[in-house]
Amino acid sequence: MCIGLPGRVTKVDGERAVIDVAGVARRISISLLLLEGTDVAPGDWVLASAGLAIRCMSEQEAHELLDEYVQRKGDWEAVTNLVETMGINAK
Repeated sequence: MCIGLPGRVTKVDGERAVIDVAGVARRISISLLLLEGTDVAPGDWVLASAGLAIRCMSEQEAHELLDEYVQRKGDWEAVTNLVETMGINAK
């Protein structure tokens, strides 16, 4: 099972982007969105899974999804730990 996490785009470099997911920087591919003709810019929110941005989303939708994760996991620290175990750091 894959889980999609909302992240705010902080940097775009060609078909790659860095997103902030619950305070953790992640490098992802935005190639799927670009192939669909969707422009991605810093400040945009995307839903990312397995290192790939799968769709754009509103900031409100992103916060609602993060709140849902907090409710299911019990606290914000648990969500942050989940994020840190997924993907690769954007170092």
